[in-house]
Amino acid sequence: MLPPIVLLFSRWWSMITVALRNLLSEKIRFGVTVLGVAFSVFLISLFLALFRGFTGTVDDYIESVPADVWVVQRGTRDLMGVSMLPDGLVQEIRDRGSSVIKNASGLLMRPTDIVIDGEPLRIHGVGYDIETGLGGPANVSGKSPPGPGEVVIDKVLSDVSGLGIGDSVGISEKTFRVVGISHGGNFVFTQLLFMRMEDAREVLGVEGVTNFVVIDLKNPSRADSVKKTIEENAPFAEVISRDQFIDNTREQLTSTLVPLLVVIVIVGLIVGTAVVGLTIYTLTVERMREYGIMKAVGFTNWDLFRVVIQQALIAGALGYGVGILFVLGASRLLGVVLPQFATTLTVTDLVGVAAATLAMSVTASYIPVRRLARLDPVIVFNP
Repeated sequence: MLPPIVLLFSRWWSMITVALRNLLSEKIRFGVTVLGVAFSVFLISLFLALFRGFTGTVDDYIESVPADVWVVQRGTRDLMGVSMLPDGLVQEIRDRGSSVIKNASGLLMRPTDIVIDGEPLRIHGVGYDIETGLGGPANVSGKSPPGPGEVVIDKVLSDVSGLGIGDSVGISEKTFRVVGISHGGNFVFTQLLFMRMEDAREVLGVEGVTNFVVIDLKNPSRADSVKKTIEENAPFAEVISRDQFIDNTREQLTSTLVPLLVVIVIVGLIVGTAVVGLTIYTLTVERMREYGIMKAVGFTNWDLFRVVIQQALIAGALGYGVGILFVLGASRLLGVVLPQFATTLTVTDLVGVAAATLAMSVTASYIPVRRLARLDPVIVFNP
């Protein structure tokens, strides 16, 4: 007599064999099912990768600025908010906090159009104090800081526009020369262009005000006392810590994408479940007599259920693999065609999508399993 473990494996393998035979009996239908699951996995994974890439790049610029606190107009929470502060506030902050402040600098940041070969392109121009360098470009290839009539552009902006070092670009009827390429200024839907504060005031049409004041402290632990002093003497201003400012900006820029991500995931799961469910149900109905024979010769309901669930899991596993390959290919293509759309897919995301595919496959088996549960072996003897 064979050991129980061998009998168990033999029974399990026989169920797998039946599941594969059923699936491969209609190869075209099986292929369509796998592609349906692959489409769902592709849809969910690609949007998740785009979302991860977006959230991973929107705070690169703020993280590159060596500032412990940001001063904004009261009511403004993030980098993209409307903030207008008097230009004299910068010197006032320096004077009042000379004992704790290492550096303080005003920062202008406004959307504007640049003109390339007669065509406008919307970007965000950044004017900064080249003496302190606070708020300026990071990881620059070429010249930095820019001189009069010169700009440094983000790498993604360079890729999107085709601009390189030595090229000319028009801003408000004035021509600037690109002297450097920086990294970390990509906000996906817009990119940063850096220039001297004096040039920014001229071409952005801003005089007597600044949008932000960035402060580098001698001792970051004194941030609370600096905040209290500034807000008491400038009630129109609000001081936000660097980490909080990063969180606020990330939340503002990604909040509109979260509902869309939820909708995409739900639609993907519904499509995948429907495709697998329809195929498995059709296979089950077509082979009711075979299942009846199996039940009549001693197979239990759970044996039959395993056949159905295994069919769904096989289709789901193959669809998952094909879908991930599609995502990897699409990510490479996006990097070439649309460089502003960064994609990042973590191991956690891959495991999460795999778990969702597993749940989708098991759910798709529910109706066929219910049909088998009511199967009467007498069906074998019906004409």
